[in-house]
Amino acid sequence: MVTEHSHVYSVRSVAKRKLVTTSSAAGAEVCAGQKIVRASPSCRPSRVFHKINCLTMVSRIEFYQFNNEVWYRQGKENKRLTEDSPIVSELAAYLCEFYPQAVAALEKEYKNITDDTYRRYRIVVRFCKCNFGIADNVFDIDSESRFVFECVACPLRGECKLENVVCNPAFNSSISKSEMRVLELLYRGVSRVDIANRLYLSERTVHNHIRNAFCRIGVHSTVEFIEYANSNKLFAPERFDDEGM
Repeated sequence: MVTEHSHVYSVRSVAKRKLVTTSSAAGAEVCAGQKIVRASPSCRPSRVFHKINCLTMVSRIEFYQFNNEVWYRQGKENKRLTEDSPIVSELAAYLCEFYPQAVAALEKEYKNITDDTYRRYRIVVRFCKCNFGIADNVFDIDSESRFVFECVACPLRGECKLENVVCNPAFNSSISKSEMRVLELLYRGVSRVDIANRLYLSERTVHNHIRNAFCRIGVHSTVEFIEYANSNKLFAPERFDDEGM
């Protein structure tokens, strides 16, 4: 299930949460918009694609574990994921936005860590350990900024309380009230500058709302969004007074 928290508009999670395994082995069950419900040992590691179109800086990255630490390869460089790694803050922001259930669970796990920066780092590391295991030829964050989750071999599988919460996490495809207000004005043809003025928001906030909402529903442009909104009847038609007709 998709967690909503303060989000109230659930917009076609199936459009956003495509689950695809790269294994062709029998025994793997995958349904669009659902979790992997069964996978035979022969099909591990299976992979799950969660497209996050709005990741701008982080792409073409392969995570792997070595000596119980998380490493990543970007380009020709292999680096250990540390508290100071430049990708930590961006990954943390997107995990909070799109995988809030996983983050909330990990926040409880690390609630005794008082340093916010270090706690954020530990959450990112744990998320990576649960979803990215081995170095191979398939990017874990690919060139289109898709998360490609692995079914990581874990000795606690079937017993861990965080299974299917942190590993194989639920994608949050629910649009918030704030995002929906911005989207409706965008749909009506209002410019982003005017949206900011009308809603007393910064232009940056308007940009972020649109970007995040587009990510949730799987569109890349305003044109695609208008088509999506029309086909799904997201907004009621505008009404005109008789005097204005």
